[in-house]
Amino acid sequence: MSATPSATGPAVPAIEFNRVAKDYRTRHGDVPAVDEMDLLIEEGEFFSLLGPSGCGKSTTLRMIAGFEEPTRGTIRLHGRDVTTEPPNKRDVNLVFQSYALFPHLDVTANIGFGLRRMGVRGKELTERVAAMIDLVELSGLGGRRPRELSGGQQQRVALARALVNRPRALLLDEPLGALDLKLRQTMQIELKRIQREVGITFVYVTHDHNVMGTIIFVAGVALAVGNGVLLRRRR
Repeated sequence: MSATPSATGPAVPAIEFNRVAKDYRTRHGDVPAVDEMDLLIEEGEFFSLLGPSGCGKSTTLRMIAGFEEPTRGTIRLHGRDVTTEPPNKRDVNLVFQSYALFPHLDVTANIGFGLRRMGVRGKELTERVAAMIDLVELSGLGGRRPRELSGGQQQRVALARALVNRPRALLLDEPLGALDLKLRQTMQIELKRIQREVGITFVYVTHDHNVMGTIIFVAGVALAVGNGVLLRRRR
């Protein structure tokens, strides 16, 4: 999956892996979780990682976010080498399956928490939080606590909180896994709508074969697929 050339030169990929590997050390020796992976994710792409548990999907996501450091290889975000940089130095946000909402804060305060930590106050804080509430279609629910929300509504709050800081890429680790099938299908459509509206790169980890996937992990082998065409295989 290569970047599309432009009048000013080739487009810079949002996320790039160059022969990235991750091994975990055990008493029985090193166990590979990700094996010599090459990957290009374009700016503004909705990119899915599809595969069974233990195949390296979440490890890949955590390496993008900076919570795991690769054993070898290079990771670039928007052309910048971030291989050894900590999460707070990377312009990405990660949404977990558990949502991790603050139970004592209402919707508005949960969404605005990161902004307040960054020193955003007053009118700008109010406007940015309100825009996110509208984006995820939670208007009128700003005063509710997480326990007063449905699972789908809690997921929307988590998305809004991750997006309000305006990251250049959003990473989603099984974000719909706790929802029932009907709601999960609805939220899949909503995620794509939100991604189109904000226009940033989404990387989505899932077991669900109904989601359009552009990477499939099978027994530790990464198959890079673009528009249904196999582009690269590494063993």
